[in-house]
Amino acid sequence: MQTAEAPSKIMPRPMFKTQYENYIGGKWVPPVGGEYFDNESPVDGSLIAKMPARKLPMLI
Repeated sequence: MQTAEAPSKIMPRPMFKTQYENYIGGKWVPPVGGEYFDNESPVDGSLIAKMPARKLPMLI
């Protein structure tokens, strides 16, 4: 029986854009209201990127 070896390298931090848009119909489009929210890292609270905010209709 073989055992898995521990990774020998630390992976570099991924690179993110500062702001993302909605991908609709094969195109990147800004949110209709122009609103974005901050997506923060759960590790240290730093800003990862701004994400488009969506307002959903109330279903209740």
